Amino acid sequence: RDGHPLLNTLADDDTPGFSTRPVDGNGGCELVISYPYFERKQPTCFESECTYVEMGKAKLTNTKTVEWNHGLSEIIQALIDAGLVVRKVSEHKFLDWKFMSGMEKGKDGFYRLPKHKRDFCPLMFT
Repeated sequence: RDGHPLLNTLADDDTPGFSTRPVDGNGGCELVISYPYFERKQPTCFESECTYVEMGKAKLTNTKTVEWNHGLSEIIQALIDAGLVVRKVSEHKFLDWKFMSGMEKGKDGFYRLPKHKRDFCPLMFT
């Protein structure tokens, strides 16, 4: 499993203006696309003092990350081009981690968007 490339386009708690984004009719915040879906020549750069592995527990010395997003077809095609046989691809409405505030943790331990937003965006894929 991995985070879905569409998820990687969404604003999260670290995105400037995230906490002041519009509230929808159900009292939740709108999902806002803030980063590119398709790979670009130039990376998207982020600054964070913490690692996503143990968020908030350990402070990083090197705080800059450099990332390139890859669309779902680009990922799957790379597997096919490498000779792997892809028998099934699934997209999921849950995550192993809390991507943004407002996500709800289920009894199964997975995080989901609020109920009225769950059909809007895939969060992971396998």
